[in-house]
Amino acid sequence: MSTPEPDALAWEKYPQFHQWFNKLYLSERLGYKCGPCGLAPSESGWYCVRPVMNLAGMGVGARKQWINAGDNRSVEPGYFWCEWFDGRQISATYRWRSGWIPISAFEGVRDVENLSRFSYWMRTEAPILRGFEELHSAEVLNVEFIGDRIVEIHFRESPDPDADLFIPIWADMDVPDDMIPSFEDADGYLPVPRLGFVVK
Repeated sequence: MSTPEPDALAWEKYPQFHQWFNKLYLSERLGYKCGPCGLAPSESGWYCVRPVMNLAGMGVGARKQWINAGDNRSVEPGYFWCEWFDGRQISATYRWRSGWIPISAFEGVRDVENLSRFSYWMRTEAPILRGFEELHSAEVLNVEFIGDRIVEIHFRESPDPDADLFIPIWADMDVPDDMIPSFEDADGYLPVPRLGFVVK
């Protein structure tokens, strides 16, 4: 049996916030164009399709997909579609101090086709996080942004290295001598596991 993923541990720790682990709920709450399997979008376009819930992490199952208006069969059960956002991808961690105060933030550069695979992460300035006062008892949040849009909220700190630049090393790459081991395969659902990081 493997060690539970950070989001699975947070699920057990914060039962009062379970609905926030539901990415369709979050997308609806934030007013995005979105819907579950069986519901067709009203406009043709590019959408982000991913599991409604994923406690294994690493963006497993997420993909960019063209969906035609009225097509209610292009998304499988357990998944949902949401309008596609372009922009910088930032993972920022905040601590509650009578408001959400940023601790750290990193901008990720990822593979164009594989939404789970990042080339590197570099330190950047955290976006201002307004609202979400009802989550203050969690004390810490890790929030994922695409551009200025929130796409995920995690009830934990970022598990990645705290460095100015860190480069994931994947199992299909040569392993450098200075790699810091940090194995991650999203409970076996990541086709190419991450072996660790090189920190700069």
